[in-house]
Amino acid sequence: MEMMNGSLDSRLAEGPLSSDLVRSILRQALKGLKYLHEHGKLHGEIKPSKLLLDDEGCVKLSASAGYSMGGEFRRPSGMQKYVAPELLRPEVFGDIGPGADFYCLGLTALELQLGDRFPT
Repeated sequence: MEMMNGSLDSRLAEGPLSSDLVRSILRQALKGLKYLHEHGKLHGEIKPSKLLLDDEGCVKLSASAGYSMGGEFRRPSGMQKYVAPELLRPEVFGDIGPGADFYCLGLTALELQLGDRFPT
């Protein structure tokens, strides 16, 4: 198992991140999501604490429930500001797919740029 130095939530505690750094984080996270989605899985829990940093500053996705697309989803508990609407109410917002991960990643990117100005 690879040793990770921390997550982006600890980095975020120091203040907003630069636009260049957030773009790099997004590119790396999207590569991880692409791999999951190509294998019929969703992460389902993208947020700063789930984006881990290694010794070289590379971003890795933390372990997730590894939801199968088209499978059963448990309703997320705890902090719900990162949760895509379809994960909360699929009967209203539609099928759960890769868009749920992209929604969560977009909110995460916004928070990384705004820091403590991000609404809770």
